[in-house]
Formats: sequence, structure tokens, C-alpha cells
Amino acid sequence: MDIRHLKAFLAVFEERNITAAAQRLFISQPTLSVTIKQLEEELGATLFVRQPRGVEVSDEARPLYPQARRMVAESEALSRLFRGRENRAPLTLGIVG
Repeated sequence: MDIRHLKAFLAVFEERNITAAAQRLFISQPTLSVTIKQLEEELGATLFVRQPRGVEVSDEARPLYPQARRMVAESEALSRLFRGRENRAPLTLGIVG
């Protein structure tokens, strides 16, 4: 499982629609469907029940949601921490006496 799987899960969980979640993530709907299927296979659980219009969240997905949010937030915070170092410019002061 990688962070991409968790981001896909969060988008589908929050949107309750594969197409809307794919648009939110700027990926194609088939790519998102495959990503969710991979996560379901890895976890050995059905996370969403596909409906004619959207998806229904399964009981197995509910406890995963808060944990996935925390993990994605921590990953993004870690990235910001290291990206912040790149954006810093050294400051050199010179004083004329």
C-alpha cells in the first residue's frame, strides 16, 4: 500500500462517486477504479459497494477513513518540512564601518 492508494480511498470516501473523485485527483476514472481495487485486494476487504449512481461506503471502510486521513496528513507534513528547506535562501549581511 502506498500513499497514492490512501489518497484515492479518501477521495472516493468523501465524494461517494468514482467519477467525481477521479476529477478531484486529476486522474481518469478507470485508473482510480484500478487503484481502489488494488487497495481492496491488499486489505482483503470490500471498501465500497458500487451503485448505479456513485458508491456506498462499506462497514469495513469506516474505521480506515480516520487512519488514512492521519497518514496522508503526516505524509504531506513531512513533504512540507523538507520542501521548506529548499525554499530558504541564505542571508548574508555586510556592515560597513
